[in-house]
Amino acid sequence: YKTQNAIYSTPAVKCKSVVFGSADSSIYCLNSKNGNLIWKYKTNAAVLGCPIIEDDIVFIGGSDRIFRALDLESGKLVWEFKNLNGFVETKPVYYDDKILFGAWDENFYCLDSETGNLIWKWKGDHKGIFYSPAACWPVVSDGIVFFAAPDRKLTAIDIETGNEFWRTGKFKVRETIGLSEDGEKLFIRTMSDTILALPVSEKLEEPLWITNCGFGYDISSSQIVEKDGTIFYATKNGMIYSLDSETGKILWQHKSTNGLINTITPLTNNKFITTDFDGKVNCFFISSEKK
Repeated sequence: YKTQNAIYSTPAVKCKSVVFGSADSSIYCLNSKNGNLIWKYKTNAAVLGCPIIEDDIVFIGGSDRIFRALDLESGKLVWEFKNLNGFVETKPVYYDDKILFGAWDENFYCLDSETGNLIWKWKGDHKGIFYSPAACWPVVSDGIVFFAAPDRKLTAIDIETGNEFWRTGKFKVRETIGLSEDGEKLFIRTMSDTILALPVSEKLEEPLWITNCGFGYDISSSQIVEKDGTIFYATKNGMIYSLDSETGKILWQHKSTNGLINTITPLTNNKFITTDFDGKVNCFFISSEKK
C-alpha cells in the first residue's frame, strides 16, 4: 500500500487493523490480511507521530499541533487536544486511563484518555524548543513515567501529580531509553559508547550494570527494546547491538547499513524486523552460532 508521501510513523497493530501516519497529512488504517484501506483520516499537516491502540481507540499526534483520539473501527474523531505549541513525532504511552507524550514545544503532557482534557504538563529547566522531550518514546512502570530529552538529562515523573521524582544529567543520555518486559529495569543509552540499566524506582539508584559497547558518539533517537531477556539497539551508523538484559553482556553485534536504523521490532529474542533510512525493511534471524 502506497501513501502520497514518506512514512516516518511506526505502525500500531490490533487484530485486523494496521494504523500509521504519513507525511501526506493523513492517518491510515489498513486491513492486516490484504492491505486494503479500512479508513483514512485527513489532518492539517504531516503526521510523523507513532500511534498506539488502547481499548479500540487510536491515540496519535500530528504536525498540525493537534493530538487526536480516533475510533479504531470507523476512524471517526473521538476527541482532539489543540493546546500544543509544537508538533508531535513521538509514540505516546498509556497508563491508568492517561495518555503521556512530549511535543516540540518544551512540554511533556498528561491527558485524560477518555476526554482529552489536560491533567498536567511538565517543562524542564532548559529553555528552548530544541531541548523538548519530543523524540524519546516515554516508558511507564509502577506509576512513574521516564523520558530523556536533548538536554542530556533523564527524568522520572509521578504520573498522578506531574511532580518530579528525580532528574539527573549524570549519564549524559539523549532521547533513547527502554523498559524491561517485567517493568523492573530502565535501559538507557549514553551519547558515547555505553548502554546501562537502572532499577525502576522513585529514587535514583546506582546502575545494575554498565556496558561499553564501543559504538562511539551516537545521537540516534531509536529506542531500546527487550524481548525474552534480550535487548536490542540500533545506532545512527547502522550497527545493531544485542545485550543480555540481566547482565548487560554483549551477545552479538551486526552491521546492517551505513545509515540510521529505526527502533527495532523484535519477534523473538533471535528474530527481529528493522526499517532504515535506506528505505529497506529487513527481517533478521540470528543463528545459535552467531549468538
